[in-house]
Amino acid sequence: MQKVLIPSAGINENVISFLEEDSLYLAHVLVFCVGRSLFKTTEGHIGLAPKEAKPGDLVTALFGCNSAMILRPVQAGKYLVVGEAFCSGVINGEAFLGPIPGSFDVLYQYTERQKAYYWAFIDRDSGKFQVEDPRLVDVPLPAGWRRREHENEEFEDWFVNDETGEDNNTFDPRGSPEALKSRGVKLEAFDLV
Repeated sequence: MQKVLIPSAGINENVISFLEEDSLYLAHVLVFCVGRSLFKTTEGHIGLAPKEAKPGDLVTALFGCNSAMILRPVQAGKYLVVGEAFCSGVINGEAFLGPIPGSFDVLYQYTERQKAYYWAFIDRDSGKFQVEDPRLVDVPLPAGWRRREHENEEFEDWFVNDETGEDNNTFDPRGSPEALKSRGVKLEAFDLV
């Protein structure tokens, strides 16, 4: 968890003059910024948090949650949920898997065949797209798990556990708490109030 250092609701003069030149951009930015504060963490990441965020709050990656969250310590081992945050260096699983390799970018890819968007990675050096997270390519699947063949393999992974019968296309078993702990990822359990 990283502490929030600098919540700020102000806009400086340079930003105002830029935004006046591009009102369409401003309209899109305002949708995401209304009611939010800009912050910087102790590790140098920047992001947007609820306007109620204050110094001493924590930016956390909660297991199973798609967004970073701002938590406020209230008692030993207990935290108040302040709200959802958008934070560089946290939103793409970096807290659990480490940084995305330098030549890769995360993108939301549209497929005409499925008429849907899917998360994917693009290797800027080769121009190739891949569904598998490049940080997991060399990590073996846990015992009992295998990839299932299916018609949308280019857009999503599907995993089957032959021992338990579990069958899913929404979760990579290499990201389970047990698998993360076995690779030395520090996970912390605490109470939300």
